[in-house]
Amino acid sequence: MKKFFVIAILCLVPISFVGAEQSEKVVEVEETSLTVGDVVSTTETVTVTTSPKKYDLSKRWYFGGGFNYAFENFDNELSEVNWDNTWGFDIKAGYFICDYFALEAMFQYLNDFEYKESGWIYYYPYYYAYDYKATVSGYNFTINGKGFIPLESIVRPYGVLGLGYAHGELEEKGTILGETVTISDKDSGLFGRIGAGLDIFLSKQFALEGEISYNMGFGDIDNIRYTNLALNALVLF
Repeated sequence: MKKFFVIAILCLVPISFVGAEQSEKVVEVEETSLTVGDVVSTTETVTVTTSPKKYDLSKRWYFGGGFNYAFENFDNELSEVNWDNTWGFDIKAGYFICDYFALEAMFQYLNDFEYKESGWIYYYPYYYAYDYKATVSGYNFTINGKGFIPLESIVRPYGVLGLGYAHGELEEKGTILGETVTISDKDSGLFGRIGAGLDIFLSKQFALEGEISYNMGFGDIDNIRYTNLALNALVLF
């Protein structure tokens, strides 16, 4: 006597990423029954096929921020000495015009790039000890365009190009014979950045972002150049 029965159970474990729908699973069941005497042997083959859905980021706002670390690449007279690198922070807000392109407004602050020097200077008929310290600090605001590589994944690589405004300040302080002289110079001008990064979407509303960019000033601040590494957290709406 042959007995045939098919049981199909489809379990969906929801994993929510940005704009992603749940994956569909198709279950095919093939059953073969063999009868040998009074023994019934049943063999089942189950094939599970997953149909991935692409992530839909279009028409979504996001807000975020984080920390950055900057390596100086100063030009002209500022390149004559070795400056210490510095840290800063980013604040950004943006909108995905489509799934693969976003416009972003970004504010970035940098703490002091610093250079120190001390030694002896000869002024007839004596040598005098001196200390010298210089710092470069500033902030910038840019409008960035971000183009994403169309991958069906929680990891979304992108390229970024931005243009905006920057303000910088150079402060020099020298001390000799107990007297300290401070000179400050402030300038502003056009500012640009170019770079690449990765957005990793951990949930429908939250992502982590890593970015590397080359930043440069123009006009009165064309000697300000630096490479920046940033790690930000993003909240999507």
